[in-house]
Amino acid sequence: MPQANRVHQVEAACRELILAGRPGDRLPGESELAAQLSTSRVTVRQALSRLWHAGLVVRRWGVGTFIADASRLTSAGSIYLGMEQVGSLPRRLADAGHEVGLSHFATSRGRWPEWAALEDTYAAPWRVERCMTIDGAPAILLHDYLPTTVGDIELPDPHRLADIRNDLPGMLRTAGVRIVKDEATLHGVSLTAAQARHLGLRQGSATLHAQQRSLSENGEVVACAEAYYRTDVFTTTLVRTVSD
Repeated sequence: MPQANRVHQVEAACRELILAGRPGDRLPGESELAAQLSTSRVTVRQALSRLWHAGLVVRRWGVGTFIADASRLTSAGSIYLGMEQVGSLPRRLADAGHEVGLSHFATSRGRWPEWAALEDTYAAPWRVERCMTIDGAPAILLHDYLPTTVGDIELPDPHRLADIRNDLPGMLRTAGVRIVKDEATLHGVSLTAAQARHLGLRQGSATLHAQQRSLSENGEVVACAEAYYRTDVFTTTLVRTVSD
């Protein structure tokens, strides 16, 4: 089993311990958890690190790991998503126990956004608009821009993204295009009437806006996206730590 899957399984098991306990309770030590879950201490340490980044446990040097405020588990904002990871956000949310869906889906042919600087590189792209829900609440409005071809590779029909189980990196990978790097810039913006309607907010509401370019192994920009986050449902937290 890949290491990432083992870490996820241990993380899920520790989340169950957190749900069954109370704030301030001490979790079993790394050696004890490793024995209980038939895994290594390294895997347990990685899983506990994720929970610590998410704010769900408190680590006291030389003492142990303790449950933080367990009520935060009901918030999508408590999910740890490492910034180094390229992959499917819906799948990570589902793996963390949340129900993920789509309240809106539409496609059109349009122009690349000016910030992407791709007008001279590719023909008019597909524009895929989706509104992702988390536990039934509108959470993230996504605008994906996809070329029809990359080099001599014809990309799949973007309408398959209407199924939340299909993700963009996976769809491109099946066509032979591998995303290895995402570059994102974050802004604070006010929502237009249409954007606010999809997110269930009032026009002019302030929200976090991300502009992202996805690069392939040879450095080509193979997709770009804009995302508008309903911050009372899903938040982004930047964490910096010292090396272990």
